[in-house]
Amino acid sequence: RLEDSPEAKNKTGKVAVLNADLCIGCGVCVYKCPTQSLVLEGREVIVDPPKDVRDYMKRFMEDRQAASGSKK
Repeated sequence: RLEDSPEAKNKTGKVAVLNADLCIGCGVCVYKCPTQSLVLEGREVIVDPPKDVRDYMKRFMEDRQAASGSKK
């Protein structure tokens, strides 16, 4: 979305504001930006490994059920 900004260097005085919580890091916004004003910066990778085999299987089954649309 566009917002007013005193730092804007264009005639409209607006800048694009991206929601970082929705970003998946794919870079499409950078590629599609007509003025090449966007830069994709790396972010911290959060690793949350399973505690044990049981935790691994639980996560695996939850992911599988979510992917298949099952609610059980």
